Amino acid sequence: MAIEFDTKQDFMANTSIPDVLAYYTSLMTSIKYSVSEISKLHENAECNKEICSIMMELVKIAESEMNLMMINMDNNMKNFIQSSYYLRFKSFKIIISSIKEYVKNISTFRGYKKFIDAKEAKNKFEKLIKEYEKCIENLQFTQFTLKAVDKMNSYSYKEKAEKDLKEVEETLQNITCSDDRNIDVTVQEISIIRIQTAKQHNDVRAQRINSSELKDSQESLEKHHHHRGRIVKKLYNDFEVACKPIGDYKNQESELSILGKLHSQYVLRFYGLSSVDNLKVIVIEWTNNGTLKELYNTYIIPWTRKLQIVQDICRGIVFLRRLNIFHQDLRCGNIFISNDFVPKLGNFRCTREVNVRAKNLSGLVTDIIRWMAPEQLERYERYRRDENTYTFSCEMFSFGMLIWELCYEKLPYENLEIKEISDHVLSGKREKLSLKNYSNPNDKEIQQEFVKIINKTWHHKPQQRISLASLHLTLEELVKKYPLDTPMSLQDKTSKLEEAMDIDSPPVDFLVPLEKGEMLILEILFQNIG
Repeated sequence: MAIEFDTKQDFMANTSIPDVLAYYTSLMTSIKYSVSEISKLHENAECNKEICSIMMELVKIAESEMNLMMINMDNNMKNFIQSSYYLRFKSFKIIISSIKEYVKNISTFRGYKKFIDAKEAKNKFEKLIKEYEKCIENLQFTQFTLKAVDKMNSYSYKEKAEKDLKEVEETLQNITCSDDRNIDVTVQEISIIRIQTAKQHNDVRAQRINSSELKDSQESLEKHHHHRGRIVKKLYNDFEVACKPIGDYKNQESELSILGKLHSQYVLRFYGLSSVDNLKVIVIEWTNNGTLKELYNTYIIPWTRKLQIVQDICRGIVFLRRLNIFHQDLRCGNIFISNDFVPKLGNFRCTREVNVRAKNLSGLVTDIIRWMAPEQLERYERYRRDENTYTFSCEMFSFGMLIWELCYEKLPYENLEIKEISDHVLSGKREKLSLKNYSNPNDKEIQQEFVKIINKTWHHKPQQRISLASLHLTLEELVKKYPLDTPMSLQDKTSKLEEAMDIDSPPVDFLVPLEKGEMLILEILFQNIG
């Protein structure tokens, strides 16, 4: 194909067509990379999911237009060889990069704090759409693309963006440190620790506690057995603490140092490292009620109390995400319950005896699999565990499984083996969500609300899972609607069962077949237990 060059307008006089195309190919490759990165950010957004979705739609349209350009290369060559068109295309690449940076910030609580407030974030959103619209007009994109941009400028889309930003603002207002410290200071301190660790500084050390500072409590030298080892109860600065044996922590100094910065009423407090009876121990907050798993196995937890517990766990997760920290193993066995039933996230990765670098499913602790997101399971199946790809979407899925566990008070997939669980989840199947017919209408409604929430957390596609900000506000509203109406003490399950066995049952028609009679007796018993 012969192309005539006008040296006053042409992109580059005497430049061959392959060379001209090489310039555009470079730009398009850069744009495609940005689109791919935006897609990942959208998939794993912890907040402002609607905004991320809108931006994702815009850049995907741009990618489709570029593909059409390459298909119709002959028709577009006259534009390609003009310097003005090349400069417009270069501006388009800059806009796509700006959208990527915006989505990167707006999709996390930590990144969102780079904006002064919701108004600034909204103004930036609208400015990017206008700049995008101007670029595609200059590049003479199709009417389909122009109509799509008009759609993004519509009132309904702007309303969605405003709702997103409002949710984030309200969520962040509720997140504070328990010792009245400015959480932004904590963010900065943790960032410094991470920078020092990356530079392999040897001066990053966790807090040390002299063993003489650990005093015997009233239960002097009493040993408490924990499901992951022996724990000794002591007093430290008049606070009850648990001294838990730990192995070699030399490679965990930075993580333990970060744990010491987590001052939240919803996170188990880490005080430091010490020694007890010549054993190296981590000194952490003592909780008399043990774990949430132990609590639901021992006591009857009212639905209003379960709702409050889930809300507080969510607050703890928001606190961690504000500091750019993942828990990575959310389940009832890793939630510790204080005397006043406040849940505290504990057993973070650096304090757990778990082989987190296992190459496949058989190398993992069985229980972890039960809470894993399908994308995690898939990586284990493909022997790609070393990829640093744990995302917030994985965390949200595990949180949904934790809620399921608390609702039904049993391990997920308790009768399935590891491989069966993996196959079940990867095929898109999940645990059963049955509804019990409670006599108390509030209990019934709370159960139904939990089912809705669980369904929103365990979507197979990560980008379809509920955002943390949206879930946080949903739980806040539910707690207001269904306030706690129970005393601070819980009833033991054994005593409740004994009461159920002593009740006067209504007469049973013994002409009913034996199998049906047994089912009727069980039904009467469980109605009274519920």
